[in-house]
Amino acid sequence: MKLKINKGMALYYLLAVLFIPPRFVLEIDKLSIIATIFAGCRYVMLPFIVIYFFSQKKDRKYLAKLYLFTYIVAVITQVVALVQNDSFYITAALSCVSFGEFIFANIILYNRDKSKLLLAYRNYLGLCMVLHLLTIVLLPNGLSGTATGVSRVYFMGLKNSVTPYAILWMLVFFLVAEERIAEAGKKFRHICLAAGFATLFSIVNASASHVGAMVIIDGYLLMTFAIQSNREKIGLFQKIYVIGITLFVISFFYMVIMLDGGNNVFTEVITTVVGRDVTFSGRRAVWARAISFIGKNPLWGLGIDVQYDVWGNNKYVYSAHNMFLDYGVKYGCISLGFNILSILAAFKAGFDCRKNEKVRMCLIICASLILASMFEAVQGLYPTWMSILLMYLVSETSKEKQVETITGMGTEIKSEKVLAR
Repeated sequence: MKLKINKGMALYYLLAVLFIPPRFVLEIDKLSIIATIFAGCRYVMLPFIVIYFFSQKKDRKYLAKLYLFTYIVAVITQVVALVQNDSFYITAALSCVSFGEFIFANIILYNRDKSKLLLAYRNYLGLCMVLHLLTIVLLPNGLSGTATGVSRVYFMGLKNSVTPYAILWMLVFFLVAEERIAEAGKKFRHICLAAGFATLFSIVNASASHVGAMVIIDGYLLMTFAIQSNREKIGLFQKIYVIGITLFVISFFYMVIMLDGGNNVFTEVITTVVGRDVTFSGRRAVWARAISFIGKNPLWGLGIDVQYDVWGNNKYVYSAHNMFLDYGVKYGCISLGFNILSILAAFKAGFDCRKNEKVRMCLIICASLILASMFEAVQGLYPTWMSILLMYLVSETSKEKQVETITGMGTEIKSEKVLAR
């Protein structure tokens, strides 16, 4: 992997660093000023990015799409929720709005030069992952001087917050390989090596949810390898795998989290198969409390500073350890509903283009992210939304190319008829 830096790439690296800085700068006392500076830069850039986005027709057209429309409404209702649940303050509101700014900025740069954007994310996140592994290996007790009181902090932060970064890296690595490697066999080996590194990374990082996410991706690649000699069947099996995994993720959320508090045959079977509590370290108690919190103010939530004391030992946790439940607790079901609609719209765009092998891989990677998000509150991390955005943009681009191809074929057929006459 070559680290390519030039003047043309500077803007793309700047975007990656400003919005996705290493997590340890947020969690180390003496470095928290860096995070404050980065946040200040994002807030200063906000009006310029928004104005530019609305001034460009090829960027602005996405507002008419269900995905971006529902996402922006979700961001707006987040701010409304902060007002309604009496937890509003300016930096919290700006933090919510900056997610919309991030999406706008990435759409702008993707439309200008997606190759540079993808390369910047691949190189930057790859470097972060390597440094994270080095801090785990060389500093087994973690970095000292934490601002959060946590005993161990590594380069990319706490182990449970690393998964979206690694999933996004896997996605951009795949997309870069698709663009830059023409030979199918070489491209597949390239992607498999990346998946091997990402799997090793998840194991060394000791995150069970991350390992689960990588199992989905690795299973897809192994299945593709097993039947790659039969090009007629490979597309069919990939589609079946994509649909099957999507249904599994939806069923998992319902059975493990919503149905009878997870006390059912489904969770018992999975617990037996994996050899440990399916909710990974007692998350079921936290999820039950989160559901009760949502019931206290289902429309607008309880705010961003909710504490969970579910074991009665004064050991608090500060998130629901589930992206959707945590979102509902903080911002209520109105904003959560629009947020879920945006995710569904992105996946629908992908399923509409599932004949495209590149889109199928994007769907699998994002499905693995959604599964991991059921165990961690990652809705407050930019890499989560960048992964879903990329899946959507790749799907929309593939759809546009498909329309162009069909139109071109129609013109060609018409011309042949004229010549025949």
